[in-house]
Amino acid sequence: MSATIIACMDATGVIGRKDGVIPWKETVDLSFFKRATMDRDLIVGSTTFRTLPPLPGRRVHVATRRTDVVMTKADSWGTLDQLLDRLPNAFVAGGGQIYHQAVDDLRCTSLLLSILPYMAECGPDQGVSFPDLNWLLLGGWRPIETKQQPCPRGPITFMRWQRQ
Repeated sequence: MSATIIACMDATGVIGRKDGVIPWKETVDLSFFKRATMDRDLIVGSTTFRTLPPLPGRRVHVATRRTDVVMTKADSWGTLDQLLDRLPNAFVAGGGQIYHQAVDDLRCTSLLLSILPYMAECGPDQGVSFPDLNWLLLGGWRPIETKQQPCPRGPITFMRWQRQ
């Protein structure tokens, strides 16, 4: 039993804006995300949760360090550690702080990473980044599969990584 990290980043590693908004709408990647996570548990941080549209067919759990918070529209909430203990097969789906914790957590053993061929338009100092891919390599992660799929602004790269 192991959790899977799922993320999409631009060509510079940006996964979204600091306010939790994703500054792109790529149908190819959104369809991939939907297929991969349908009927599964998703773990997201509280900023990401506040900006999510409804995700029918998925159970959304919020990772937060705050003990005084009640997430009324979430299926559950707790720390990332607590959620990974309760949901060992979940998908970890952001945001930035959650990704940085998850890539170092041994319960997360696979990563589905989409890489856009362009830079996101976030504004100065407004982007949130995925952990550096060199850090993943140093942490024992290895890419095991790479595919490309066309989209209007250039091919999206889909990578599957595995913790060794």
